[in-house]
Amino acid sequence: KNSIFVSYDLILLELRILICNNCTLALFLLIKILSLTANIEKYTMNKKNLLLVFIFWSFALIGFAQEEVINIKGRIVNADTQEAVAFANIEVEGTPKGVASDVNGFFELKISYKYTTHLLKVSAIGFLPYEIKLYEAKAKKNFTINLKSVTYSLKSVSVYGESLVYRKLLRNAVESIGRNYVQSPLSYTGYFKYSYSKAGTEEWKKESIVDIYDSEGYIRTDPEHTFNALNYAFSQVKKSREPLSTTEGMTFFDDVLTCDIVRHTRNILDLEQNDRFILKNGGRFIYEGDSVQKIIYKSISPDINVFGDADPVSYEGEIYINLKDKAVLKNILKTKLSSSSTLGKSFMPLRDDPSDLDVKIVTNYIKVNNRYFLKGISMVYDYRTSEGEITENFQYITERLNYTRPKVVKGRIYYESM
Repeated sequence: KNSIFVSYDLILLELRILICNNCTLALFLLIKILSLTANIEKYTMNKKNLLLVFIFWSFALIGFAQEEVINIKGRIVNADTQEAVAFANIEVEGTPKGVASDVNGFFELKISYKYTTHLLKVSAIGFLPYEIKLYEAKAKKNFTINLKSVTYSLKSVSVYGESLVYRKLLRNAVESIGRNYVQSPLSYTGYFKYSYSKAGTEEWKKESIVDIYDSEGYIRTDPEHTFNALNYAFSQVKKSREPLSTTEGMTFFDDVLTCDIVRHTRNILDLEQNDRFILKNGGRFIYEGDSVQKIIYKSISPDINVFGDADPVSYEGEIYINLKDKAVLKNILKTKLSSSSTLGKSFMPLRDDPSDLDVKIVTNYIKVNNRYFLKGISMVYDYRTSEGEITENFQYITERLNYTRPKVVKGRIYYESM
């Protein structure tokens, strides 16, 4: 008799875990417990009370099934500089569940309670991985993950020798595109955000869902051919205010697409322009089990053939290549423009006679089912006008992709009102 009277709190905890993993099993266990209780009802309760208990626990099970979801919010930053780490991978070990941090390092992960004992794993190119149990992460308030930068191992070699080695690696990366990336029609659905700030204060923003359709996949050709193969459409547009001009209402999403350096030309992967770059060793490190090479590059004579814009003052960056499969994992581009068109290759479309335009573009790729895809793009433009310092921020993050039955999109949307 004494062994029968167990703690109902303990039973409740066990059922919480079971209901998340297997509702049928949890209900079966409950019935068995109640049946056992019925056999000793002379010690505990009559049949009427037993029925009431059964009803109570049935509703409790339904409640657990509906409510037990873990919601984890946080921010990922560089431990040394406290700058945001964009597009970091946040994954739950042993599951396909995961998200990416946005351009400001923030993330939100909603996942079933049944994974509460699993590891939350955070990784980003150029940083050491970070791990924490989900239940520990859930308990943290103002959850900030500080990623430690990798200490690079550099070898002393001649500049000429370095350039030869890394030109060959870039050539291998381009020649491996067919093996690493899908070369058939595919579609993306992603989150797009644009914000406009003056003197460090955000004045207005707009957000939307964008569907992208590529009728060919990752086949590098000329700019015109690539342009004709890509279409996109916007939906669920949210704005902090209505546009004050036609220019403000434009999407300028073409600029985002051209930052996919694997799909587009006029960038560091153009082999015929290779000799116009100085290439240096940025170091090697391990990322998700593979060795990655960082190449630092700088254009000797930046012009329209290199960048696609007529007035670049400088053009430099760093590209990360997986040494195992030669896939491009990440590219960081920093450039300065002396002028740009409001309706051409837009770069800061909302300006009137600005100073030199400082541009930083970060492009990330992710591996899914042994193929790489565009994970996200961040573009930040800084310049000065008569009104002061202006910053415009474009952010795109892929949320879904389909290359078996891609969603076809016709045309392009250049104005946000659709």
